[in-house]
Amino acid sequence: GSFVLEAEAKALAAKLAKTGAARVERDGTGAEAAFAVILSAKSGGVSDALLKAAWEAGAADAFVVRQ
Repeated sequence: GSFVLEAEAKALAAKLAKTGAARVERDGTGAEAAFAVILSAKSGGVSDALLKAAWEAGAADAFVVRQ
């Protein structure tokens, strides 16, 4: 998910920390800044389960980027 407020991004990352490796990344500066929550599978994790967990945590616009 992407947020205007860093606190909202950190709150979502905290909810998802049990599911995978969650972190917040800042994009931009000042009033143009946005905060993205990045969730990665822990060893042996499944990305579909991460997506479902993100949706259930309130990140309705979450999507998977496969590398």
